[in-house]
Amino acid sequence: MPTRRKPLLTHLSVKFDELFKIFHEELCANERVILDRLGFYREFGYPSTETYTGSSESVELLRELAGILTRAEVIHVDAGFKAAHKVIATLEAIVDHPDLFFVETTEPEARGVTAAAYQRADEPPGTFWTDLETGGANELIRERIKAAAENGIRTLQSEARSGRPVAWDIQFLTGRLREIFLRFNDRITRKSIQSSRGHGDYFQKEEGHFFLFLEAVLAPLNKFLAGLPAASNVSVKALSAEYIVKLALAISARRWIAQLCP
Repeated sequence: MPTRRKPLLTHLSVKFDELFKIFHEELCANERVILDRLGFYREFGYPSTETYTGSSESVELLRELAGILTRAEVIHVDAGFKAAHKVIATLEAIVDHPDLFFVETTEPEARGVTAAAYQRADEPPGTFWTDLETGGANELIRERIKAAAENGIRTLQSEARSGRPVAWDIQFLTGRLREIFLRFNDRITRKSIQSSRGHGDYFQKEEGHFFLFLEAVLAPLNKFLAGLPAASNVSVKALSAEYIVKLALAISARRWIAQLCP
């Protein structure tokens, strides 16, 4: 007889606001590099010129990036990799009671799945996940949360049948950072160069525009993760920019095929 799993509603989470401040400060300190690699200055000009028009846009963009890193970190550290069926029970509870999404003790993996699937209308899922950072909801937001949790359940049920673990922090980062990059670039491409560790030991190294953007954006998050073992005795692997590039390209390929074969 299959086990009926209970929702996890007693999780002790990290503070979103504190993490947001840490990531935002570090992103701002590296603002020029991040925005240059993104292609932001091609659209708005450079700050050193009189024609620069991106002052307010750059502020909003860095806040958006800090929010994305914070949400991904909460999922990554609090939940990590979990089998899909372990999260579905909590998602079902969110479907029944959408306000559970705003309760800090609700399982962060389930909250992350919901945020990644959240939609106002037909935009890419997760685009307006910041709607869910208000700490409360009106009836419209509750309906969207319910729909997002239901979509998350369908996705996780597919994963559960195949027995694969789900890393929703990676999926969330991939989708959101891909979407931001494509605001300023026509497409994502890979570029590999030959590098050497010395003594004739050559290898291929990733160096495409999206990869370089990811390296700069993920640096604060990976710095935070690297500091966790000393503070909490929890070993957490760094997030790989190269792996996220591969996932983003896979998304692009699937959508291209879907256009050819509707």
